[in-house]
Amino acid sequence: TAQSDLQYQFDIDPACPINYLAAFKLDVTADGGYTDSIFFDLMIGQQIEDFESGGFAQYPWVQGGSADWSTVTSDVYEGTYSAKSGNITHNQNSSIELSAEILSGGDISFYYKVSSESGWDYLRFYIDGNEQEKWSGEDPWTQVSYSVTPGTHTFKWSYTKDGSQSDGSDCGWVDMIVFPPLRIAPEITTASLPDWTFGYLYSEQLEATGGTGAHTWSDKFDDLNGTGLTLSSGGLLSGLPSVAGTISFTAVVTDASSESDEKQFSFDINPDVEILDDSLPDWTQGRTYTQQLNATGGTGSLAWSDVNSDLDATGLSLSTDGLISGVPSTNGLVQFTARAADDVGADDTQAFEFVINPSMEIVEDTLPDGIVGEEYSVQLTCSGGTGEKLWSDKYSSLDGSGLTISETGLLSGTPLDEGPEGFWARVEDETGSQVEQYLGMQIRGAYICGDANSDEAVNVSDAVAVINYVFVGGNPPDPYEAGDVNCDETVNVSDAVWIINYVFIGGDNPCDTDGNGEPDC
Repeated sequence: TAQSDLQYQFDIDPACPINYLAAFKLDVTADGGYTDSIFFDLMIGQQIEDFESGGFAQYPWVQGGSADWSTVTSDVYEGTYSAKSGNITHNQNSSIELSAEILSGGDISFYYKVSSESGWDYLRFYIDGNEQEKWSGEDPWTQVSYSVTPGTHTFKWSYTKDGSQSDGSDCGWVDMIVFPPLRIAPEITTASLPDWTFGYLYSEQLEATGGTGAHTWSDKFDDLNGTGLTLSSGGLLSGLPSVAGTISFTAVVTDASSESDEKQFSFDINPDVEILDDSLPDWTQGRTYTQQLNATGGTGSLAWSDVNSDLDATGLSLSTDGLISGVPSTNGLVQFTARAADDVGADDTQAFEFVINPSMEIVEDTLPDGIVGEEYSVQLTCSGGTGEKLWSDKYSSLDGSGLTISETGLLSGTPLDEGPEGFWARVEDETGSQVEQYLGMQIRGAYICGDANSDEAVNVSDAVAVINYVFVGGNPPDPYEAGDVNCDETVNVSDAVWIINYVFIGGDNPCDTDGNGEPDC
């Protein structure tokens, strides 16, 4: 007895039809004049499902039951993958099935394995709903075969459990299914194509199941011409979109038996992302800042970011939806770069800078006294803040006093009554930031400048009254300003000299320091 192992390789004419049954004769000779002939047939383009695609996309499989089957690498008959039933519990099942047109009579064969509660939980095989066989317990990989007549048939594998108990791995496996000659028209399974953004590389693989042999794809009406996109014979739609707008085309998939399917696709090429804002408003420290950035174009939602994290430590942040917000914690120039990116990676950036001004502060904390019946005018000032500032009398305390405060901060009018006067000054800037300060003053009765003794005339006795006040502790002028004739904000001997010059030698009027006939204090 002798044994010889040889491998044979032969070529198949491309014109040979799929499912052609080729007859072979193998002549064997051996020393001693021994000869023999072996006759066998091989199906050209034999159709198998070995799950080596890593899934169930090669044929139009239908999943059923309480859990889907999956492809696994942990337990296979041959190759890398096998099909394994889903994870189910009592009184449940997990199944896969395939419907196809059988072209001529033949056998369907496959390898199965089962690990289950013996006599209760089964891996079952059906043809057209009729159970052919079932297996339970611990069965290793085993090949089985069943006769199939021409026509349309449905093949189903189902793992079923009874109402209690589980043993083994509690599942079934199937591998290396060999079909009789069959025809399953190809079917395009890609449901839709994603929208995209102008100027960014597009690459989407179209998918189809069924058919015989390799699939060949085409753009039926050449609608992709001029779009920057092409559909390869392998079904890859790719390229750099050269136009924005809606793209529509009809994809055709054809198998080796010239069976085909077609499907129309439409998707949008959106304009590139563009940030619309190029400036941001200045603001005031300590005042809540809220500004929405805006952009157009792109595909899907836009995600915003602070490219270099420059807003860190400023009290501000940029949210993913483009909102700049927070309470500025420092003053000075803020600079950052905003980025808006869409779902496909298209983006735009924009550099921004704006100023956070110091918090507002009213400079004045007191006011000069006023005189009943005389015009009063003081310009209030405020440091810090942003833009134009509006002043107001918070509680309208000046009503009826003869004084008002304008929006520009001018406190003016003619005081009506003698006595203390005061109000809460409030100022607000363009950001809504506010500051308040209580300001008080004394409103004195009317007086004649130089009338130090209050006799309603200016004469030598007023000079004497000043001298007495300065040198011997006499009564001060009432009001005090009446004795300050040279407007130096104090009463001393120089004021007495001014009065004497005015009375006796025609000097300048009291309080007229520049000699123009108008009082200067």
